[in-house]
Amino acid sequence: MGFVGLLMLFGCVFGGFMMAAHWNFAFFGVFLHPGEYVVIIGAAVAALIISTPMKYVKSIFSMGIKALSIKDVGKSDYMEGLSLMYELFQAQKKDGVQAVEGHIENPETSAIFTKYPHILHNHHAIEFIADSMRTFISGGPSPYDMDDLLVADLEAMHAEEHKIPAQIQTTADAFPAIGIVAAVLGIIITMNSIAAGPEVVGGKVAAALVGTFLGIFVGYGIISPIAKRLEHHYEAEGIFFNMLKAGILANCRGLPPQVSIEFARRTVMPSERPGFKEMEEVLKNASAGSAKKAA
Repeated sequence: MGFVGLLMLFGCVFGGFMMAAHWNFAFFGVFLHPGEYVVIIGAAVAALIISTPMKYVKSIFSMGIKALSIKDVGKSDYMEGLSLMYELFQAQKKDGVQAVEGHIENPETSAIFTKYPHILHNHHAIEFIADSMRTFISGGPSPYDMDDLLVADLEAMHAEEHKIPAQIQTTADAFPAIGIVAAVLGIIITMNSIAAGPEVVGGKVAAALVGTFLGIFVGYGIISPIAKRLEHHYEAEGIFFNMLKAGILANCRGLPPQVSIEFARRTVMPSERPGFKEMEEVLKNASAGSAKKAA
């Protein structure tokens, strides 16, 4: 939907401009001032590079582009995560921790993990599940210590993720001010040509105002919505990881697999949460599939 919104943005802004100009396409020539684009976009990118550690710069540009077509965690992803945990917890209950170790040490070849390709391709989720269960079955921490550990892990993860939309938003906030800088430079050029006549001065003033327009349009119309879109994406991922955390902690406390999954299911927002009956049916199928394979 990001590209649809972008098309609507350009269509409404420039369509309205053409309506005001009585569909005289010659007026579009006022926007053809490359110097304004160099000043505004170049200065904004330079400010971003100055203010951002280099390890995040590449991620900012790549995620900024992906934000227009990025897919959030949805109901099917939650169901995959819940089903995966259920099968792991069932294997642990039936065959002991040794049975689980083989799955978490080599998820790519695991008979359980390979059934859930979306989770398998999410290396952050795989690491979180594997590291958490590996830590607990090693016999070290108590369930309360595991809670502290997982909270600290998620806080570190979210703190790093939110640096990207925060820096993009900072750049968006800078665009209007940089547009004013470009406009002031245009006015300086205009004042130097004040004796050239009204037509020349008018053209130069219009070119200067393009800088102000471009700064506001790009900052508030494009860059800021991209930052907000990424914030929503990372919030959805945060809910997914909190779901994994709740299930793993319930399992660490010794609760039955189905009860552990219920603890995890309840952390999902109601609009995306799988229903109790719906999840029960999925878990029955998972249990039946595992039993058939074992036989």
